[in-house]
Amino acid sequence: MCNLAERTETQKAVGKTRAGCYTSPMHERKSAAGRGFFPTEIIFAPTNSCNLRCAHCTVPKDAGRLDIGEAERFLRACASGAEPESGGTAPKRLHIERVGFSGGEPFLYQEFIERISAAAVEEGLLFGRIMTNGLWWQSKAELAARLEAVRDAGFDGRLGVSFDAFHGQNAGRTAAFCRTAIEVWNDAAAVEIQTAVPPGGRECALALLDGFAAELGCTVRGTLKRTQRRGALILEGGGAFLTAFLFPQSFRAQDREAWRARKWFSEDFCEGPGQLLYVHPDGSVAPCCGFANGNAALKIGTIRQTPQELLRAAAENPMVRRCYTDGLSALRRKMKKGGVRFPGRTDDNCTFCDFACACTEQADAF
Repeated sequence: MCNLAERTETQKAVGKTRAGCYTSPMHERKSAAGRGFFPTEIIFAPTNSCNLRCAHCTVPKDAGRLDIGEAERFLRACASGAEPESGGTAPKRLHIERVGFSGGEPFLYQEFIERISAAAVEEGLLFGRIMTNGLWWQSKAELAARLEAVRDAGFDGRLGVSFDAFHGQNAGRTAAFCRTAIEVWNDAAAVEIQTAVPPGGRECALALLDGFAAELGCTVRGTLKRTQRRGALILEGGGAFLTAFLFPQSFRAQDREAWRARKWFSEDFCEGPGQLLYVHPDGSVAPCCGFANGNAALKIGTIRQTPQELLRAAAENPMVRRCYTDGLSALRRKMKKGGVRFPGRTDDNCTFCDFACACTEQADAF
């Protein structure tokens, strides 16, 4: 599943979009308050299966897989544009610009990546990221061959590699993955690093990145403030130019650690992890890639429905309206005024969304 490295403030740190390789007019300006849900990207999570069991991961582990034929038909229908019958806050026309892949570990279902990438090229779409842990290969020959197959299918976006204390990677093995990807795509910036930083783990995270950079033959450029756990660093040298995104570890709403912030989250109307269609392995569709998107309250349908039907469902969905039009901060104030007691404060928008989804009846009263 995508993570908080994709939030707007992190994008601004290096002047890139969520995908890291394309900027659309939607993302060139500061997020407009309450502009509604206008998705421009599809992220497919072809499988929840993974070769790792990371302590911080919120993705359920099951053997479900997206049907390639259904996913391809959905992609092509979205690419052709959808005009909903109803007006209101629904976009007048669906305008999908790019495609990405998440999971689970998407490389455990590589045929899906290749088939959908080829279809995306045929439809004239751009690419975002393939999120991966980079540890699914057994030999360098296998790694090169499989990355070449994805390249040959037409994928030319970024490989977002999760590298932090939770994943327990060997820095040399991760560096080998990055070097191979750089060679296969002939692109020094083919890879981006995603580093989750737990409370009190800032120095450990920076030390891990220093060790990884040394293995890759890079120098780390940029600094973070003494107490900062969010930002972007550049790893440059040895033919590589990688952006490393650091972001605080996220916690589900039921975890007490989620509620220890000094201040409430900043309102972004979900422009960071949102404005996209996230397709889960069971074919259900959510309006964002934040970890709360597994909640039923955020589901807007399935890929077996038409894009028009999904847009109408999103326009009628109370949580989608709260996220993209009213704002979660407004919901928080109304809930507090109505007598809802929060476990504390959270500076994570997705945690609060998770909380609101979990107490849907209370949220619906406001």
